[in-house]
Amino acid sequence: MTHNILPTARTAQPTRTAVQLALKDELRTFGFNLQRGAHWLLQDVGSSLVKQVEPRNEAGTLHKLHHLIDSTAQATFSTLQVAQQAAAVAVLPDAAYRTLHFEVLPLADYFAQSEVKNPSQLFTNTFYWLLRHALAGKAGTALIARQQAIDEAFWQVLEQHAGLIARAQQTGAAPRDHAALCAAVLRALVAARPVRDASLPPWASQPTQQPLEPVTALPELLAVIVAAGLAKSGDNPSPDIGERLRLAGQLVTARLPLLEAALQQPDDQHLTAELAFLFRHA
Repeated sequence: MTHNILPTARTAQPTRTAVQLALKDELRTFGFNLQRGAHWLLQDVGSSLVKQVEPRNEAGTLHKLHHLIDSTAQATFSTLQVAQQAAAVAVLPDAAYRTLHFEVLPLADYFAQSEVKNPSQLFTNTFYWLLRHALAGKAGTALIARQQAIDEAFWQVLEQHAGLIARAQQTGAAPRDHAALCAAVLRALVAARPVRDASLPPWASQPTQQPLEPVTALPELLAVIVAAGLAKSGDNPSPDIGERLRLAGQLVTARLPLLEAALQQPDDQHLTAELAFLFRHA
């Protein structure tokens, strides 16, 4: 008598996965704040110290002490940058994701669970890095993506939309099923709140997302969903994902009021229709 030693199909996020990804998120937050602190030290504290210690000489150039302060600040900044980069590599060394040289699959393929031990890994990595690159365009903010929350969204969709996933995975699936799955993923991401303000300490409570409250980084979340939703079977395995993100951002900007209104509806019918419209006209 044989026994199946493989784990049965899961529909809930494993605790081990949640803990591992949460730790990664906090490491990234720490690195992010190291870099921000170095910028603050170099730009604000360094210049303030220069002014307090002594004035410029008659020729308007810095005295030796000024140069010492400036060089020390530069060295500190460089050291912290190296530390931040080393922490990032320790968390996720996949250079392809960092440089946007990876394949984006049709959305339904991420739920095929071909990887038995870690079925959410491909989805989580892909959507984390797409969102991270989308947020990079928001200069002057401290918003960062949370990989654990994205993984949580995967399991929520898998549990609540098994029938929709099955229809979307069929050969020749209806475009509306594809758009409906994109809407379901967006809902799950919004509920999981995958974007946080890294300037807040880990123990600071994040505001609970109420239905009528604005969603943090909604344009970027929408752009990621649209960029992923544009992927089709048989695509070039090495598409210009950066260009696809930019196109998705433009499409979202053009329809943002309608997408926001659809997201406020209690069901996904309007949101599905809006996304289907975008995919038809991309």
